[in-house]
Amino acid sequence: MAIQLTDNERKAALRFCETCEDGEGYDVPKKMMKRLAELGLVLHVGGGYYEGTNALNDLPASGLFTAMPLQRLATVRNDIFQQLEAAGL
Repeated sequence: MAIQLTDNERKAALRFCETCEDGEGYDVPKKMMKRLAELGLVLHVGGGYYEGTNALNDLPASGLFTAMPLQRLATVRNDIFQQLEAAGL
């Protein structure tokens, strides 16, 4: 089943992917991050941290947006978990 996104949801998903690349956090509003989680595009892992899901990784193939830096999401995810572990969370 394909995910139907509004323009704002698509833009937020794209922005989340873009900001994952720089390792400086994301600037997608909290309400929209919750919506992306409801859609299954991101997973809330606690403490204001989110990670991309396979559904988010599949969006470029769906044609909803083109060549994205999604291949690095696994690396970003690992970095986040290392930071959480270092913080004792």
